[in-house]
Order: sequence, then C-alpha cells, then structure tokens
Amino acid sequence: MDKLDELDYAILKLLIQDAKTPYTEVGKLLNISSGTVHVRMRKLEQAGIVLGSTLAINHEELGFKMCAFLGIDLVRDDLHDDVVTRLKEIRQILAAYFVSGPHTILARIVCHDKAELTELLRSSIYPIEGIQRVEIYVSLTEYFSRSVSIAVPAG
Repeated sequence: MDKLDELDYAILKLLIQDAKTPYTEVGKLLNISSGTVHVRMRKLEQAGIVLGSTLAINHEELGFKMCAFLGIDLVRDDLHDDVVTRLKEIRQILAAYFVSGPHTILARIVCHDKAELTELLRSSIYPIEGIQRVEIYVSLTEYFSRSVSIAVPAG
C-alpha cells in the first residue's frame, strides 16, 4: 500500500477508539458502505499497518497483581535472538524490547505476587543461557496505557 488517504486514517481513528465498532457502524459514520470499510481494512492488514485484532485484558482482575519491568543484560550480543526466543516462551512476559541505555532488553512481566516473580526469575529467567544480569523494576501504579492516536493529515 503506497499511501494512506484521509478515508484510511478516518477508519483507523474510529477503530482505535473502539475496535469492536462494527464495519456497518463505521460506514454509517463516514458515509460509506460497510463493504468499503472491509476492503480498506483488508488492504491495511495486507500492508502490515493493521496487525490484527487483539483483546485488551485487565491482568489485575485476573489475579496478576504485580507488574514489573526487567532490565536484562546479555553476556554477548550474538546471543540476543536465542535469549528473546526463550523469553517469548514465558507466558507472563507480555512484551520485550531491544533498548538503548544501561540494558540490552527491557521486558514487561505480570505475576500473581512476588513469590511467583521470584520463582519465575529463579527457574525460568536466570537460567537462560546468555543472560548476565537482570535488574527488576516493580510497577507501583499504572497511570495509563493506550495505543497511539491517529490524526487525519491536513490536505
């Protein structure tokens, strides 16, 4: 997809606000058919702009009362891919980022409590070959979490 037009941006903006909005409703709001919305969304998916649908979960309501960030240092840079592959296998790790700064990888993890975090560190994270050191930052409060807002560019 070469370029997004105003209609693409308008569709994205509506669906970012509420991804459950039916295409028929998006069409009505934008004065287009639901078929047009469907075709546009399929093109946005094929272009890699829309990565699919996800469900936002309140982890705390599911018993994951602890959120932490792990600053992970590696023994050697060439072990990066292997370490990330192993981290991806740990279901409590929600995201991992290659970062600049004092650490190589920053990972976001949720646990039921500090005992589970301790056990995960001991049994699943520290033993990963290539990890030299892990620094733990416990989140005390999440103020907000959101997707980027889409602005329709001026003509």
